[in-house]
Amino acid sequence: MQPGAAAIGDLDIHRRSDMEFFSRLRRPGALYIRPPADLAAGVKASTAVVIAEVTGVRPTRTPGDGDPQPLIGVVLRPVEVLKGRLRPEPKEAVAEFLGGSTADSADPIAELRRTLPRGKAIWFLRWNGKSPRAAKTGATPLPEVDKQYYSLVHMEGGVFVQGPSGILAPTAQRNHSNPTGPSLRNSREKFQKPSELAHRIRTAT
Repeated sequence: MQPGAAAIGDLDIHRRSDMEFFSRLRRPGALYIRPPADLAAGVKASTAVVIAEVTGVRPTRTPGDGDPQPLIGVVLRPVEVLKGRLRPEPKEAVAEFLGGSTADSADPIAELRRTLPRGKAIWFLRWNGKSPRAAKTGATPLPEVDKQYYSLVHMEGGVFVQGPSGILAPTAQRNHSNPTGPSLRNSREKFQKPSELAHRIRTAT
């Protein structure tokens, strides 16, 4: 999946209206794992790093499946796979997020659909169908439904978009507890445009 420059030409355009969509994906207190230490670690932890556009939002799983909160799927149309491989190779990829209601919306799916971003972004995706390394022999197999979805490698730097004066990680919490230390989120400060970040990922060994 290697498009021409025209296909990703708007990657560096800042759209303030798109930020409303990403802000609704944030969930305070949902950071259960340490973020990747840098860009290389983020790429390594990802099943695929892609340039993609959001084409829709749909429900995936509900609390009836044993999840503490309902999950929603952000439907992505990959434009270019920068590193790794989507599994299976789809026309779309669905990234799951916690979808509980917020103070300003009892229907998060409707609000997300209302604010679908018009621009493209760089997504660091981890396939949910891969068993954790720590899984012991004889452990319960992952549900088949997991194989349909991806997650961000981390909310603190799993998506990157063009901001007004540099690259933004729009799903990161504003009160980030480690604003200057090494992390995937802070690695983006080396680049002014997502296209520069994409080139670095694309050409890295």
